[in-house]
Amino acid sequence: MHNKDTNTTSQNSNTKHSTFNIYQLFPQRTEDECLAELKQYPKLYWTYKNWPDDWKKRFMEFMEGKKKSATNL
Repeated sequence: MHNKDTNTTSQNSNTKHSTFNIYQLFPQRTEDECLAELKQYPKLYWTYKNWPDDWKKRFMEFMEGKKKSATNL
């Protein structure tokens, strides 16, 4: 089941789970941190560098944690 807010609980379990903030598991990162990770994979980095600027911007927003979905990249 899709939960629209950033706090998520297990809805398929009979046991109680405390809510957690998704950003504790996946903290936001800076653009430099994302680029450093991409550079570890030369083929992937080359692909990223050859994308149109608007695609790079949208992908980076997703990687930085500013977007919740990578659809329509």
